[in-house]
Amino acid sequence: MLGCISSKQALKENWFSQARIKGSCKIKIQYDPQDASVIYIRHDRRNYEVCHLVKYQSMYKKSTFEEVQLIQLERRQQHADFEQIELNHQIQLAQEIEAIVQQAKAEDDSSLPKNIKGIHHNRKLEQEIFAHSKSEQNEQPQVAHITPIQKNKLSLFQEKQKEALDDDYST
Repeated sequence: MLGCISSKQALKENWFSQARIKGSCKIKIQYDPQDASVIYIRHDRRNYEVCHLVKYQSMYKKSTFEEVQLIQLERRQQHADFEQIELNHQIQLAQEIEAIVQQAKAEDDSSLPKNIKGIHHNRKLEQEIFAHSKSEQNEQPQVAHITPIQKNKLSLFQEKQKEALDDDYST
């Protein structure tokens, strides 16, 4: 139950190293049920060794063995609860990531054709409009297939270009 008791004999005979290698080390002990901070290792009928808690386990000092068992049980339960909460959070995160990936794929699949549909025609039209605006020979564009909506887009495009040029020259 308590792996936090130290004795001279245990250190001398490397009990802790052997326990690490074998997984455990069993010895017969005697103890006072009202004080878990001390145990007794009986060598024979008259000789015994007193073992004390190591410093980092001083929280169990003056506790009963029953209290120590309850504290350890609570800690194991808290650890199990924490692991369950952590697992739930990891599952939720994985689900959120998967949802984001699926949404991105759906948006990518649906928006790609719309964005590139007629790109060559639109680029050619833009070049004609730009060439016409540079020449400024006529008020009306020479291209007959420009619609009023495209004219509005052209004027907006030209305004944005002027703003960008003004910003470039002002800095």
